[in-house]
Amino acid sequence: MSEMKSQEEGEGKKLIVGRGIKLSGEINACEKLVVEGEVEADLSGAQVLEISEHGLFRGRAMVDYAEISGTFEGELTVRDRLLLHSSGQIDGELHYAEIEVERGGRIRGKVSEGEEKAKSAASSTTKSGNGEATGTAKPAAAAESGDEAQGEKASVAG
Repeated sequence: MSEMKSQEEGEGKKLIVGRGIKLSGEINACEKLVVEGEVEADLSGAQVLEISEHGLFRGRAMVDYAEISGTFEGELTVRDRLLLHSSGQIDGELHYAEIEVERGGRIRGKVSEGEEKAKSAASSTTKSGNGEATGTAKPAAAAESGDEAQGEKASVAG
């Protein structure tokens, strides 16, 4: 059974940049990029970007889903869902449709929210005054009971 699981995971185009490895250039034909080392690149046509706790990505990336535990510097467009872990940090310009930020996760720079904006950011460079913020992302304030804030999006404090 483990052999079958390996075959399923092996399907698709997956690139893993291991710890201690530096890669720079353009990445076009990759469905999933896992960054454990350091990448300086333009990433397009990818579905998933995963940055591990010690990983660093510099450049531009346009993906459907991103999970960040390390550092992203540059312009990130996430057409579907962004998960920013507590050790994760984004510096630069961020466009997303849906976001989840764990306590401790940080965002610094220009932020655009909404599915429409994430999709339009992929096709144009038009800037909007709506949804832009500078500061550190923090989870939405929890209610005293703690249950009411569960599942809310993170707020950006300036």
